Amino acid sequence: MKISYIDLQHIKNESSLIEFLRDKLKIPIPNGLTLENISSKYSNYALGLNDSCSKQVLDCQELSLIPGQPSGILLILFNDVSNYSGVLHAILNTLREQGKNIQDLRMICVSKNYQPFAIANLNQQNNQESSKVGLNILTWHQKNTFITSSNNHEIPDHFIYKQVDIQITAGDILLKIENVGTPLKDQCDIYKGITTGCNQAYIITDEERDKLIRKHPESKEIIKLGIGKHQQQQWKPSYKNIIWIPSRNKKWTWSNEIIESNAEIKFQETYPGIHEHLRGYIDKIKTPSKESKDLFYWELPFQEYLNQFRGPKITIYDKPPIMAFYDESDAIVINPYVHCIKTSDLSILAILNSSLFNWYLHTKFKTKGGGCLNKSNLELVPIVADFKQKQLLSDLVQQLLINIDNQSISDIENEIDLLVYKIYELTEKEINYIEDSLINLDKKNEITTSKVLPDEQDNTHNNDFDSDEYKEII
Repeated sequence: MKISYIDLQHIKNESSLIEFLRDKLKIPIPNGLTLENISSKYSNYALGLNDSCSKQVLDCQELSLIPGQPSGILLILFNDVSNYSGVLHAILNTLREQGKNIQDLRMICVSKNYQPFAIANLNQQNNQESSKVGLNILTWHQKNTFITSSNNHEIPDHFIYKQVDIQITAGDILLKIENVGTPLKDQCDIYKGITTGCNQAYIITDEERDKLIRKHPESKEIIKLGIGKHQQQQWKPSYKNIIWIPSRNKKWTWSNEIIESNAEIKFQETYPGIHEHLRGYIDKIKTPSKESKDLFYWELPFQEYLNQFRGPKITIYDKPPIMAFYDESDAIVINPYVHCIKTSDLSILAILNSSLFNWYLHTKFKTKGGGCLNKSNLELVPIVADFKQKQLLSDLVQQLLINIDNQSISDIENEIDLLVYKIYELTEKEINYIEDSLINLDKKNEITTSKVLPDEQDNTHNNDFDSDEYKEII
């Protein structure tokens, strides 16, 4: 089929563009539908476009003529058509890196007035191992642009629309999820948990806490709630006890002392039970690092209470099994590999605990060491921003939290899973793909979790308060 520049001149708006797609490219678009009805939008963020390319692209959509199923036809609306081929290469390289099958992609380039000026497809001679992609591009004459090619083109048969059964890939699903959501960092702040330097000394059991308080009631003043990495189930955390003696308080009875031996006498007089307990770990907690920072050996290098841990928050650990928890107390988040998300938005908790995001986090971020959620990765997790959708998820989580201690919550969890799949616009085939992947993932996690150390033994940085975790916290 030949398409000339004259065929394009009458296209002035979206409706005439749809007519062109239907009549000339044989794309079966039902009457009365808009582009929004038949496409999935790619954000410039998801496409990995730099600032220069982002200014050129007004919109990028993939036509989905069967609901939820991509057609392989990209419609790209350009604000500035100069160097448009550079934008096409950037988009294809990004999609390929994300695991999308780009071999059969076809691109229709449209000016901001909806007038097509070029079509492009991947060069069939492309080497899949190459870092660059080659394109076949057909362009028409247009005024005020750098396009100077034929005004009459024979459109190749492979460009004319044909419905095919497109193979589902992880890259396609990841891209779809990222197009629906916005990065978590745009919605709330995220912090790392603290490192004590010696969990064996500062984290105590309920039995040890009760024993200390019975014998020395004043100990209660400096034993605080903590949330660590090992939990029994999702949604609500179980708590630990942390001996909390932050050096920056400056209100202790020993704060004005300079010589540690004199300060220790006052510490022992004020909190005799805690002093006796910590004295048993002096070889581990009395370090040159503390001395260089003018800390007494029993002190922790933090403020009286870290504001990022006050009030409502979600905590999540960075290794399998991925579980998120909601806490409304002032509990201190212990362990730099446990992240604190400062929010009371229960829909975020629902999304992070869903089957979809269990799959997403492992597929997108998992490393050979088993971790997948360092702070930088967590900031990029795409969270839906629509208020009504958030409210539906929040209502389900509220119902779950009320019933978590006295009845099975699996039915509510299933409802959350189904709603999250729907919100992120996944098809039945994509859902089946994810759930099959999760079955294999569960088998691997059975092996991984059997090797995990308890909190008391997981002191990656031991007494090193010069670590990156410490610097970020203070």
